[in-house]
Amino acid sequence: MLDLNEALIQYRERLRRLLYDKNCYCEREGHEVHRLAQFIISRSTKTLGARLEWFGSVVREEFLLYSKLLVEERSAERQPWEDIATKLSNYNIRFHSICDHIREIDRSIGYKFSKSLEFLLKHLMVRSLVEEKQELLECFKSACKCYVFNSEDCSSQISLIYRSVRDFAVAINLSGDHESTFDHQALESFTNAALECFKEYLLSEHHFSDIYKAWIRVSELNESIGYHDGHLSGIKLLFDENACHLMKSLEGILLSNDDLDALLSLRKDEEWFLELQGAYVKYREVKFSDDFERLLRSILLLNYADHCIDVPRLRNEFINGVKDVPRFHTTLINFLDISFKRNYNIIRKTVEEKPNDAQLLWALAASMLVERYTPNPQAFLQRYLKESLVPQLLMLHAKFPRYYNHKNCLQRLWIETLRERSLMEVEPYFSVIDEVLRSVKPDQTVHGSHVKLARLYISESVRSRVFADHKCDDTPIWPSLRLKNQWDEEVQRFAKEKKSLKGLFSLHTITMKSPFRLPSGQCLNILTNLTTASIISLFNNFESLNASDICRLLNTDQTADVVNSLEKLEQCGIVKQETAKIYTINEQYKAPALAAKSGVIRCI
Repeated sequence: MLDLNEALIQYRERLRRLLYDKNCYCEREGHEVHRLAQFIISRSTKTLGARLEWFGSVVREEFLLYSKLLVEERSAERQPWEDIATKLSNYNIRFHSICDHIREIDRSIGYKFSKSLEFLLKHLMVRSLVEEKQELLECFKSACKCYVFNSEDCSSQISLIYRSVRDFAVAINLSGDHESTFDHQALESFTNAALECFKEYLLSEHHFSDIYKAWIRVSELNESIGYHDGHLSGIKLLFDENACHLMKSLEGILLSNDDLDALLSLRKDEEWFLELQGAYVKYREVKFSDDFERLLRSILLLNYADHCIDVPRLRNEFINGVKDVPRFHTTLINFLDISFKRNYNIIRKTVEEKPNDAQLLWALAASMLVERYTPNPQAFLQRYLKESLVPQLLMLHAKFPRYYNHKNCLQRLWIETLRERSLMEVEPYFSVIDEVLRSVKPDQTVHGSHVKLARLYISESVRSRVFADHKCDDTPIWPSLRLKNQWDEEVQRFAKEKKSLKGLFSLHTITMKSPFRLPSGQCLNILTNLTTASIISLFNNFESLNASDICRLLNTDQTADVVNSLEKLEQCGIVKQETAKIYTINEQYKAPALAAKSGVIRCI
């Protein structure tokens, strides 16, 4: 049977087991400590008060030692705030498991709240962290910064630390404990820590969507710790009522008309409207640039502002800022070609799906760029038809219907968007596509050669609408006799069917190999017309030529066309003038970036 001395020894051992054994069942150990205390009281010869004083001193002594060891202990496997939160949690579990025993000691002895064992032990761990080490606040701020900046889910640790500190501050206030160095000003540092981290996050120039998400996290954190401040608020807190700060944070975010109305209603005065309008133009103005992807984003971002921003004026300023219109048209054609070629290479290997939002937005922006921001858009479409669409139709030929009808065909999305949304007359420029889709036939190999011939026939009605400025039946300059013979055969075949075949020779194009190679080792191709192809072929046999030599060798009197072709070849850098009007192949030719990407240089 257990005697009194053994019970006294076991009381302290059980208490230590409760505190230090990480695998023990704390609630059961707490009940066992209390049971031993009752046994000791029933067997003790000392007065009840003396025995309770002994219990109090043992519990106080062991908890003081335990809290000191916890504060000194460090974990290399956890973040500092995780370590502190774990210590607080472990301490609280052990305190609450023996709380009934502690309260009975206080009640029996009659301690005042400020002198009670419960008051001392409940906040002993926090007091040690706050007053002895002075590192709890820095650790708490680090946790808040990690939570705000990195979206790390440490809200439970932050909440536990804050609630422990707040309860300690409240207890000190109720007890009238003037010895503690912790006051409400110190508590405010904890309360404002998350908000200070959020303000620091704002100064890091994040986008509005990230700022909004961070603010939601801060709001949820304040909710979890039970902190409410009705004075915290929207535009004032986030942007200090500065329209430029607001619009800069929204850079890259699409805004609908409803979004703009919400921004305008943040303040109900004319000054705010003017400030917001100025900031909107500053950060969303469409500026001339060869970076067309950036240009498309700017156009999209500005798109929804018609009802509150003078967008037409900005568009006119952009158009007037384009000094070299032909170069702008050429660069835009190259950009569209590269975009469509990239899309073609992707979709020919993929299963058909519905267009995604990014593709639809791209098509919308590209159509708006052509209609609203391109100087002389009709001239651009005419050039696009001649220099890009028709050569593409000839190049893809039998492959074109499958490509164009693919649900993810970016080119079709762009053309359909122009057809549906554009206020200018665009249908004639794309009616040729409908005829190709109906009449396309497989490529034909020219007799006795490796040359593939892509044939594209259009009706007289389409020709008269789309190609009215192009002459028919002019005698072309043929690069080879085989091509001329092939054409003659086509004319005779149509004649047998009692049809008349006429040639739009100014639109006939040839893709031929150039004498240049790209850094990848691939041969650079030249996309050009019949006359220019004929001239390039002559340089296979002659090092230098002038216009007269070329006309004589090609047996043609079309001197103007020859001179024009030589000038275009020189502009493209393919040939150069050694002396006045004497041309040679440019051995130092270096393909422009766009040509290097596509593998084809245009000389049309």
